[in-house]
Amino acid sequence: MKKGTADILKRVGWVGLCIAGLCVLFASLSGLANRPLRRAYAALEADGRPMDPAQIIPPPIPDADNAAPIYQAAALQLKTEPGGEELGALAARMLEDEPDAEAEEAFRALCARPFVQDAIEMLRKGSRRAGCRYDIDYSMGWETLLPHIGELRNLSRIICGKARLSVAQGLQEEAWDDAITSLRLANALQNEPALISQLVRMAQFSLAVNAIRFVAARGAPNPQQYDETTRLLLTFEDIAPLVLALDGERLMLGEWAFDQPPSELKKIFGDEQSIPVAFYSYFPPLRQHDRAAYLSTMHAYANNAIAPYSPCDTDLDEQLLNDVPRHFMLTRLLAPPLSAVKGRFVIMIAQARVTRVGLAAIRFKQDQGAFPPDLQALELADTDDPFTGKPLIYRATDHDFTIYSVGKNLSDNGGTESKDPRSGDIVWRFEKHTQAGQL
Repeated sequence: MKKGTADILKRVGWVGLCIAGLCVLFASLSGLANRPLRRAYAALEADGRPMDPAQIIPPPIPDADNAAPIYQAAALQLKTEPGGEELGALAARMLEDEPDAEAEEAFRALCARPFVQDAIEMLRKGSRRAGCRYDIDYSMGWETLLPHIGELRNLSRIICGKARLSVAQGLQEEAWDDAITSLRLANALQNEPALISQLVRMAQFSLAVNAIRFVAARGAPNPQQYDETTRLLLTFEDIAPLVLALDGERLMLGEWAFDQPPSELKKIFGDEQSIPVAFYSYFPPLRQHDRAAYLSTMHAYANNAIAPYSPCDTDLDEQLLNDVPRHFMLTRLLAPPLSAVKGRFVIMIAQARVTRVGLAAIRFKQDQGAFPPDLQALELADTDDPFTGKPLIYRATDHDFTIYSVGKNLSDNGGTESKDPRSGDIVWRFEKHTQAGQL
């Protein structure tokens, strides 16, 4: 054998050995990466967390029971009629702490038009249906289209504005119907397994609660309205929709992203030329380690959501995310700080309880002639402050009452509210109004 041929064969042999070594190394790394991934999946299963999107996607409901088509028709009607698109913005301006008188007058004029009256009647009709389910393709990951959530928030503004207008017109029964419709409308997103849907639901609920308190200050609900409002408020005290949404983020956003091919991962990161992104995209063992970290992080957030509120919740993001290595790129991208979401959800629960107790106090006065001396006299279940587990704070006089939760800072500020959700109490300061003519 010639020397040149021998050298070539030797080099080929060395190349073959190197390739074989790399294959062995790659297989070893993949095997090592699979261990934490298997443990992460096993932990989720052991805790009973859903493992397949089909477990959390809301099932279809009969058309006759579904409010979604009616809400869509109402939103479409307002979009297509002249002036209809302005209605939500006008309502938002009149619902501010210092209402805009010009916006109030324009809103009042638009509400007198037949197409707006028809749309509001659609909302009332749709809200009385048994369920609400929009036709959503949940397999699209980040590309899932959710146009209805903006429409629903806009409709909530409109119906809450309409409740105030009904009060100003002296139509107290209609005002209560509008306020109850706003609560039902907020519950349209109750079963949607998307975090953005639950955030919008919280915003809708805040509008509805303000409408209820405004209407209640001008006149108490009748027994049927009281029972329905109380029933609806109780549905907002359930933490399950938040846990569902966190599982939805994991299954329909996180798992979807980790399953994308390298070419699509580059699009997700938005930096196709980055060397770290390219290495991450084409090196499966790294992505497997990252996936395990992501699953463990989302599992921890779901478990934390189920647990009662704790002062330690504010440190959860730091505990979970600070130790995530920078090269775990998808975990750092897909699992932003989420403990604040739990805090906002518990604020909603506190608002619901404060409102429910306040309505019971108003009804107590109707029956007994005076507000209850304490909350025990109301004989209501599940009325503790969700932040502390202790009774809500209540004070009453002959003419008014104050009920409040201490809020996220866990400090009794004497019933002082704050626009910053991290401080201040969550308060209903009830005072009877006898003059109807102002919004």
